[in-house]
Amino acid sequence: MLESNPQLNIYGLAAAREFSVMGDFKTIRTVIHQPRIGHVSERVQSIDVLNEFAGDVALAAVSAGLPDAPLVPSTKGCRWCKAKATCPALAAEVTEVFDAVDPDDVPTDDLAAAMNMVERIEGWCKAVRAETERRLLDGREVFGWKLVQGKRGNRAWTDKTAAEAILKGMRVPHDRMYDYSVISPTAADKLAKEGVIGPRQWPKVQELITQAEGKPSVAPVSDKRPALVLDEFTPVSPTDLT
Repeated sequence: MLESNPQLNIYGLAAAREFSVMGDFKTIRTVIHQPRIGHVSERVQSIDVLNEFAGDVALAAVSAGLPDAPLVPSTKGCRWCKAKATCPALAAEVTEVFDAVDPDDVPTDDLAAAMNMVERIEGWCKAVRAETERRLLDGREVFGWKLVQGKRGNRAWTDKTAAEAILKGMRVPHDRMYDYSVISPTAADKLAKEGVIGPRQWPKVQELITQAEGKPSVAPVSDKRPALVLDEFTPVSPTDLT
């Protein structure tokens, strides 16, 4: 059963009103279908409940349009916001964290609170950089910053066939002219699925495949992966974390 989802509620209301001429709807079913991960969930709600919700949405929309509308930064809310780079409320939150937290000497509770802000801070930094670049590309001045030529790309042949022909004409040795390397395990797996490598042959190939374990990574408690239990005699260097 799908939990109440404000975004889907809005979609359901919009659909009900769009097709209201087709009948007097009593309930609305909203569905999330994610075929790539094999996930389907749905929720059925009465139209009366959704109409009550519509009133809350209308009030919120009016409030958001006011000149002094409250600014309430959040990780999800700020993610796609186009005003992220110039939002005073978000900037105040970010600078407050910088002023209050010294990562080298900070109480655990304060560090946890700061960690909750990391994604929002990183998003703000990216938005500031993107907005600065946009203004400079528009020919506007951003004090202390300018556009410069970036690092040049890798060299490439304008015509690979012509390059091959001219190198052959120069009698460049075959082993010096071409790069050869064995395919990756991922590519080999694809060949097995296509039947190029037979089912009896594939186990022999698998014996030669190894895969490194993932490095320890910081994640919120809500993450579905189990917490690592580290051996107290096996310290983990910060450089081992991803």
